[in-house]
Amino acid sequence: MKNMYTVRTQKLSKFHGTTNETFTNGVIHEEEYDYLYSDYAQALDAYKEQVKDCSGQLAISVCFSQTFTVQLLDSEGTNPLKSHGEKRRIMFQLTMSNL
Repeated sequence: MKNMYTVRTQKLSKFHGTTNETFTNGVIHEEEYDYLYSDYAQALDAYKEQVKDCSGQLAISVCFSQTFTVQLLDSEGTNPLKSHGEKRRIMFQLTMSNL
C-alpha cells in the first residue's frame, strides 16, 4: 500500500509555574505525530479531526503555553531516491496558539 498523504501534528508546550517532579518551568517540550493515508478523503477527515482535537486542548490549558501545527501533506509524485530527499507539498496547514 502506497501512502500518498500524511497528516502531521506538531505540538510545542512550555510550562509556566513552580517546578515539580513532572514539569520544569520554562522548558519547551516538542512532540510530532505523522498519520499516513493512501486515500485523500480519509486524510482530509483525519486532518479535520486533528484540528478539532488540538483546538480543544488549547481551550483547557492553564499552566502551559502551547502551539499546535496541523498539516495535510501530499507526497504523491515525489522521488525519495533523489539527493534532495522526499519533498512534500502542503495542501492545508493550520497553526493555533494560546499565547
